Amino acid sequence: MKISVLNGDEIVFNNPAASRPFGFNKEKFTFCKNPYDADFVYINLDYLKCNEEFRAIKNTKEFKDNAKRCVSWTMHDTPEYAYEETDSTKIVCQPLHSSEINKKFNVIPAPLQMRHFEYALIQDKDFINKCRKQDKIYDFIFVGQTGYAGREVFRPHNLKIENYLFRETPPIYSINNTEDRVALLKEFCLELSKAQFCFCPRGMGSSSFRLYQSLMVGTIPLVYGMKDFPFSDKIKWDDIAIINHPLQELQSIKYDIDKALLGVRTWDEYFSMPKTDSLIFDELVNYE
Repeated sequence: MKISVLNGDEIVFNNPAASRPFGFNKEKFTFCKNPYDADFVYINLDYLKCNEEFRAIKNTKEFKDNAKRCVSWTMHDTPEYAYEETDSTKIVCQPLHSSEINKKFNVIPAPLQMRHFEYALIQDKDFINKCRKQDKIYDFIFVGQTGYAGREVFRPHNLKIENYLFRETPPIYSINNTEDRVALLKEFCLELSKAQFCFCPRGMGSSSFRLYQSLMVGTIPLVYGMKDFPFSDKIKWDDIAIINHPLQELQSIKYDIDKALLGVRTWDEYFSMPKTDSLIFDELVNYE
């Protein structure tokens, strides 16, 4: 298996969390400098500049000649580029459209994961096990920002539910120090693990980090606003999450330990970052 790179070189694979899905699968391929000789051509896009960078690459001869073998990955909130041509494969954490449209444009939905910060966190298996063993002392939880994307409905005076842990937090995206960021993530996940259900509304994009963090720690996610789900051909999402449940009927929800445990097993099998990328890499290879 030979992989080439547009908008970069072999060095991009030295950072697995920034060169997904190939970076976590380096043992499965060799680097090929010439894209015309490669089995896949990885389009190396900056997280925040993916739309403009892809549009520039799309006009090059190298892309036009090799488009059907080109693969990109993006976490961007509004990955408009993914719906501008149908030849290349776009792995998108926050799809803008439904499954039907995603298939038309060769978009593969992927879980929204916090890059190298999350990868550092999940190396601490003892911490994950600690979270999974926590007693459930809250019924519901939401910790985060509610000032956008309609999230104000999750403020306590709007929901009027009991035993609800709600905490408004400032943005954390300016915190780039890995140790500090992981410490905050651990604090969040430990709180999350103490609740039966976590509200997981979409953010500025169509997905939510806390959906996957909930599954990891054994809390059942209440999902709102997602357009499409990763691995939907393999995972029965209704078995591990509660999707678009009416907020006025929250009291009717009953905690199901078997559902929570299935969510944990699903996270282990599909959503631990190297496992995610191995599955997507194999899907790409088998599709070819």
